[in-house]
Amino acid sequence: MKIKVLFLSAFVASILMFGCNDSTTNTDENNNEIKQDSIIDNTKNESTEQKQEIKTTENESVDSKTLSLSTEKIVFSFKTDKGKTMCLAMEKGGKYLVYRFGQAGKVELQYPEELTNTFEKFTYNYYMRGGGAGNAGVDLNYVSFTGDTHKIIIFEEYSAGDPDNPKESTSVGIRIINLKTNKENKIQGLEKSKQGSLVDFRDNGLIKVVEGEI
Repeated sequence: MKIKVLFLSAFVASILMFGCNDSTTNTDENNNEIKQDSIIDNTKNESTEQKQEIKTTENESVDSKTLSLSTEKIVFSFKTDKGKTMCLAMEKGGKYLVYRFGQAGKVELQYPEELTNTFEKFTYNYYMRGGGAGNAGVDLNYVSFTGDTHKIIIFEEYSAGDPDNPKESTSVGIRIINLKTNKENKIQGLEKSKQGSLVDFRDNGLIKVVEGEI
């Protein structure tokens, strides 16, 4: 499967239409609700200078199910509730880290565009809290990167539960933040499909580490 060139803003527009649930209510200055299709149209109309082109070598071919190359190992991956795949993979020799998102047979976004000096483009954030009376123990993990128009945050959030709700839970997915409006949308992942863990970035020294929620 060949990886096609895709603008980041066009990718965001497509997932707003087919793969996101809004985590906030979108309103205009008169507090009127803005329809989702108008948000998509505004994203598509952004100037060419603001778009970030995602390229890769045309001869590279990725596995249609995992979205990874045979020369890569999966660091963290999951399927979404819309049937798509998020894959954060690393070259087996440690040469690069790469993010891919798409469906079987089609990579919709690869970041970064060139697979050199990629580790510096990603940031890992984490927050831990021990459980106690009225507080659930949590372990929150995030890997993020920023384009010209949007910030994308991959998350893995664990809660140990508390006396009122003792059930353990893990949530995975992607948050997409518009840098101009600060509006956020979320793609929910399926926890049972999760492979690997973002926790590994806490100590492996591969990317910048920041303590605290993002």
